[in-house]
Formats: sequence, structure tokens, C-alpha cells
Amino acid sequence: LGDLVYVLGGYAFSSNDFKSEGDVGIIKIKNIENNTVNINELQYVKKEIINKLDIKYKLNPGSIVVAMTGAKSGKTGLVPITNKTLYLNQRVGKFIEKIDNSLGYLFPILSSEKYQMLLRSKSYGSAQPNMSSTDIESLQIIVPNKKIIENFGLVISFFVNKILNNHYENKSL
Repeated sequence: LGDLVYVLGGYAFSSNDFKSEGDVGIIKIKNIENNTVNINELQYVKKEIINKLDIKYKLNPGSIVVAMTGAKSGKTGLVPITNKTLYLNQRVGKFIEKIDNSLGYLFPILSSEKYQMLLRSKSYGSAQPNMSSTDIESLQIIVPNKKIIENFGLVISFFVNKILNNHYENKSL
């Protein structure tokens, strides 16, 4: 997996930073469900806090995140289309492409039950399962040549966009 992407862990916000309303939504582990990110039950922080952060923690529609701790460890989710500004909380990882369109190639793989189980198997710890970015990146997958990845990613991006748009339309309805 690490040949195609690297995993960026989220920012460690202070518990005092979180509010039930605010300017910027924070994606936590609890928001990852059914291969998507639930943005209906967010906690928020003020823009003043975000203004001090590196933009690398910002999430965009179509980003893929992974839970790195707890019972949801290994679960992945696609960030939906939203007008909300979203940032990544600690112990949630974000996949960042090393090869163009590799997220399109990886989305169906990471969403499959087989790879969900493989990701969970990377967890360690008895009280609270944990995995590191390195653990996730070490997951063995078939990696075709760069051209195939890029072309497949372009084709599958149509379907990923359809998923995102359907999710957005369902929410609107």
C-alpha cells in the first residue's frame, strides 16, 4: 500500500477545543461508518484554532480516511460532498497519493470486506487496538504499473463521484 499512498495521522486537538457548534467540523473515529464519513454528528472547533494548523490536516470531498484506534480500527470512509470545512482528528489517518489517481484504484480495495479484515489485523494492543501509519502502509496489495493505476483511477473516479453526488442528493432530499 505504501508504494501508492502514505497515511497522514490527524491533529491532536485539545478536548477543550471541541464545541457542539462552530466554524470547522472535526472528523473523528466515530464519524467513520459504512465506508463513508458521517458529517451529521460532528464536533466543531473555532477558526482561530484552525488558522494555526497546517493545511495538510484539511479534508476534501473524496478524501479517504481510516480509523487507527479502537473497535473501528481499520474501518475506512469516503469524505462526502459538503459545504462544511472539515479537519482530521488524531488517530484518524488520511490517505495521500504518491501516484496520481491511486485513491481511485485503492477505494474499492480498501472498501472490501477482505481488506477491512486485513487492516484490522494490523491492530495491536489488548485494551485498545491501535495501528500506526507504517502498519497501514505495510499492507500487501497487488500494485500494477503506474499507467494502469492512473487509467483505472480515472475510470473509477466517475463511480466515486457518482457515490459522492448520490450521497449529497440523498442528504438534500
